[in-house]
Amino acid sequence: MEKDKETAAVIVFAAGVFLLIRDLLTRIDYVEIDEEFTGKEATIKGILMRLAKQRGIELPKRIIGFGRIGKTAGAHKRAIAVTRGQSKPDRRVTEAELFALIK
Repeated sequence: MEKDKETAAVIVFAAGVFLLIRDLLTRIDYVEIDEEFTGKEATIKGILMRLAKQRGIELPKRIIGFGRIGKTAGAHKRAIAVTRGQSKPDRRVTEAELFALIK
């Protein structure tokens, strides 16, 4: 049962990442995703590529990378500021958006 929960978490994570980056995919050269699920990088990349393809977006494998996003990274600082209410989020992902992607 734990494996099912982990698989579901990976799918939801990938769908959330896709929702956050989909409008940028035609304009970016590279996106680095934090290593939230060690060993599941290929699965996450595959989900992102499938979601993009379903929407007519070409997403080359080489533009998706994984790494440790440390506390000094701009993305981390921004996330903390939003979490603490010091800054407004650029985007909120809704349950409906997630469910529409993973149905």
